[in-house]
Amino acid sequence: MRQEIEDRIGRIYEAMAETDDAWAHCEEDDLHVAFIKYIAENGPPDLSAMALEVLKTEDLDFCRWHA
Repeated sequence: MRQEIEDRIGRIYEAMAETDDAWAHCEEDDLHVAFIKYIAENGPPDLSAMALEVLKTEDLDFCRWHA
C-alpha cells in the first residue's frame, strides 16, 4: 500500500504540474477512498468497522461533481 500511496501522490503532483486542478482533485479523492478501503480490509477491528461505515457514503444517491 505504501508504494500505491506514493504513486497516487505522484499523479496528484503530475496533475498540478499540468495545472489541472480537476484531475488533481479526482486523484486525491481516489487516494482517500483507496486508503479507507485498505483500513477497512486490514485495520484493527474497531478501525475497520469505522472505515466500512465511511465507505457506505459511496452508495448515497446524490450528485457528485468537480469544478
